[in-house]
Amino acid sequence: MEQARSRGAIREGDLEAPGDEARESAGVTYNIYHGPINHIGQSHNANLGVNYGLIQQSQDQCLPPTILAEVRSHDLLPRPFPIPSIGKYLFSLLNPILDASHTRNLKFSPPNSRCFPGTRKAVIEMVFSWAGSRPGPTSPHIMWIHGYAGCGKSAIAQEVSNRLSEQNRLAASFFFCQGSQDRSRVTRFAGTIVSQIASMMPSTLPIIEAAVRGNLGLLSIGTTSLSSQFEHLVYRPTLSLHQGPSSNSTHKYPFIVVLDGLDECEDSEEITTFIEDMVAFFDRHPLTPLQFLITSRVGEHIHRELHSSAQVNLLNLVQHTSDEDILAALDASFAREKRSRILASDGTWPDASVKKQMVRHIGGSFIFMATILRALFDQKGVVLSVDPVQQMVQGLSMYAVPGLAVTDP
Repeated sequence: MEQARSRGAIREGDLEAPGDEARESAGVTYNIYHGPINHIGQSHNANLGVNYGLIQQSQDQCLPPTILAEVRSHDLLPRPFPIPSIGKYLFSLLNPILDASHTRNLKFSPPNSRCFPGTRKAVIEMVFSWAGSRPGPTSPHIMWIHGYAGCGKSAIAQEVSNRLSEQNRLAASFFFCQGSQDRSRVTRFAGTIVSQIASMMPSTLPIIEAAVRGNLGLLSIGTTSLSSQFEHLVYRPTLSLHQGPSSNSTHKYPFIVVLDGLDECEDSEEITTFIEDMVAFFDRHPLTPLQFLITSRVGEHIHRELHSSAQVNLLNLVQHTSDEDILAALDASFAREKRSRILASDGTWPDASVKKQMVRHIGGSFIFMATILRALFDQKGVVLSVDPVQQMVQGLSMYAVPGLAVTDP
């Protein structure tokens, strides 16, 4: 657009006929222009005429107003008008939580849980056996790993997420954390999952984009339910992978979404409806190449929806925590401490009888084991001043563990 030089205000009636060339009237030079204006330097005493779109002055790199205007009310805009793409702005619109996935810094974004080397082999094999089944009417789309706090649910979720990511089969992961602001509410839950799915499965992006353009309310939990967000932005775009021309050869196994600590979400009513509608969707669309691994404690609102559905494979982690897992974790922990500290003992400490008693009194609780180990070893890396066996006795007595008699070898 050429700049118009104004030598006075344009009065009504001065513009006698529209055109694209400069005209003069009443001592004023003006241009008449029909079409979009992308950049305006300065405008003084300007009559911009009829406004067919949005006028915005901003230096922010946000969604262009022409796109928002087209998405919301493109039928009112002049034609021909190209329908623009919002793909490159989609991730900003989804506003994902950046420290919610398995790639987060575990030290600063709990849970800080990992499987000890050599542990949980049986449970992980069960998870991957379920994850390796092809979608179908007889294949559960959901696996629920449940158990009390500290039995290792988050560690398994982290380990499974890491392995699935290496296999390019992890669609998304989300680790809830009570009291952790956004990760304890559903406000940004869907946007975080959708952003990961769009990155992992680019073929879903056009469908996600079309859904957003058709209903911008999908981006806000204030205007759309969590269940609707997942149906239009997660389930249906993934279902399109099965319905696409390359589905038979490309997607042999389903993609997996890992949701850890679902009971730590404070929006329990939304979570209840979310689970109910998830089960119903998979009942209607059993060939959807997407499965959910959910870990949580046995909250009533979660148990009610998951324990009796044919879409759910149940795994009680307490029943699958063996003494061998605890012993392997203890051996790995002691080996690490021996490498990193100067311990006042010979290389045989702790002996088999001491470890056997520890395993019995730990009772399958990995969190209790971790608490005992923290009591045994100082956190500053200094030399321990007492015999490690005596340190262990003192540590266990702090927690009043009955019946544990540890004697010097």
